[in-house]
Amino acid sequence: MGVDSLGRLILMGGRDANGNDVSDVWRSQQLGVPDVAPTFTQFPGTNGTYQIPYASTIAATGNPQPAFLVLSGPAGLQVDKYSGAIAWTPQGGEIGSNSVTIRATNYAGFADWTFAIAVPNPPPAVPANLTVVSVTDSSVTLAWNPESPVVGPVTYSAYLRHSAHSPKGSGVSVWYTQIGSSTTVPTLTITGLVPGKAQAYYIVAVGPGGSSGYNAEIAATTSSPQGPPTLFLTGLTSTTVSLAWDPSPGPAQSIAYSPITSYRIMERVLVAGWPADTAVVTNITGANGMVTGLTPGQSHTWFVSGVDAYGNASPFLSAYVLATNPVPVSPSLTGVAPSTNGGFQITASEGGSVLQTVLIQAATDLADPNSWVQIGSILPASNPFTFTDTNTAPYPTRFYRILAP
Repeated sequence: MGVDSLGRLILMGGRDANGNDVSDVWRSQQLGVPDVAPTFTQFPGTNGTYQIPYASTIAATGNPQPAFLVLSGPAGLQVDKYSGAIAWTPQGGEIGSNSVTIRATNYAGFADWTFAIAVPNPPPAVPANLTVVSVTDSSVTLAWNPESPVVGPVTYSAYLRHSAHSPKGSGVSVWYTQIGSSTTVPTLTITGLVPGKAQAYYIVAVGPGGSSGYNAEIAATTSSPQGPPTLFLTGLTSTTVSLAWDPSPGPAQSIAYSPITSYRIMERVLVAGWPADTAVVTNITGANGMVTGLTPGQSHTWFVSGVDAYGNASPFLSAYVLATNPVPVSPSLTGVAPSTNGGFQITASEGGSVLQTVLIQAATDLADPNSWVQIGSILPASNPFTFTDTNTAPYPTRFYRILAP
């Protein structure tokens, strides 16, 4: 036991009521000084932060020296009995205003101090688990994890990132522009895009406590119709061209591809030195088509566009055909011989500079011009070429001719 400079008795250590050693320091009131009820001289702070320890102090004078206790307050808030140090870590349920009452008390009386600690919502975290939900030719739908409820009401927006060196050679300048509308749910559909558009989208969450910043990025590409992967020239006359193709790929091959509803046969021409594409035959639902009304001796570049339900057509691709409509020249039959499988094998040669589709006809009576019937049509791959007539058994005698239309 001792006496301090203010004339107070000081007792250090001892035993509690259960006989356990304690290290408490006890001070008496100032001896020879009248009892005085507590009066607050220092007041605690009124701002807290979610999940960050709050530390402040309350002080009071009086005789005896006041002791402090918490009359009311949020769970976990404590005050040191002698020093007045207040400690607390705000949790999710304590976002907002938290009323606290601290009492200073001694033998002469007590005083209460009531105040509020404001705990604002924390800023949103960077949106996580960004996912491309779906795409169309003109839209992209994105989704991500929702923010924690402690963040409060959140608004989400999508932005595009831009960069430039201005003036040239200087450091890069970066800025963001919003695309589409904002939403309060963790999914967003961005519309008004063009087919095949690839962009990186930055999702920003804004809540009462601030912004997540431009740190959540996801890339997405709108779908687009694809043209046929292959294109074949199946027929060529002086005024027509026939084409066939393999079906265009669609969503089964890639999310970036649109379902194809029809095809267009397109012609590519040069206009003032620049390529221009014109639809010649449209609304083709199969995998083949014909262009008619062409001029003998002229050349054309043909390709096929796949068209989706939105009316978007695929652009010019590597699958194209360059064909020249021939000026008809009579082909010649150079031989007819029995074939190994029965019937007759006909050998013929085309006379023009361009191989074209020829018609093979047969008759049983040369004197009857109406007896000629078409038994075949072929676009030769080489010259001369052969054609086999397998349907000869019913005819004792048969005559053949070949025409280039």
